Amino acid sequence: MTALLPLLLLAGPARPAVLAFDRVDLVSEDPAAWLNYDVPMLGVNATTVAVRWLEQVKVSWRLPVDGLSLGTSLSSQSVFWEHPVWAAAGLSAGAGVQSALLLPRGAFADLAWRRGRFRAAVGVGAVSGATWTDLDWTAWDVVPTLGIGVGRRVAP
Repeated sequence: MTALLPLLLLAGPARPAVLAFDRVDLVSEDPAAWLNYDVPMLGVNATTVAVRWLEQVKVSWRLPVDGLSLGTSLSSQSVFWEHPVWAAAGLSAGAGVQSALLLPRGAFADLAWRRGRFRAAVGVGAVSGATWTDLDWTAWDVVPTLGIGVGRRVAP
């Protein structure tokens, strides 16, 4: 073991991680189906609404490219770029693409506010009806989006 120490020191510092935890979105912006289609059905079938809420909870991971992140949930995956527009106020704007089981099916854009561990965002999303069994990108739904998340602390 002690013979490996000089080799480890010569190797230099460890490379930064490819993925680093950013946040968990309790209400996800992509694909925004839960907010727009499931929540209105709460009085009719609360169990389905609860299960679909769990499916849309998204974990976001920071990528090595500044401002780029990867979102993962049971219902979708997304790649998202976020850029500060008023850093002192914690405001940023962003845009991303989303997929279902890695099938590209939509895009979204937002304006977000971050303070400490909290993030809130409003925006718009466009989602196609494409599936792996029906590769049809001709029909699109354009819907409002809302994101509410908690995660790593961001300085004000």
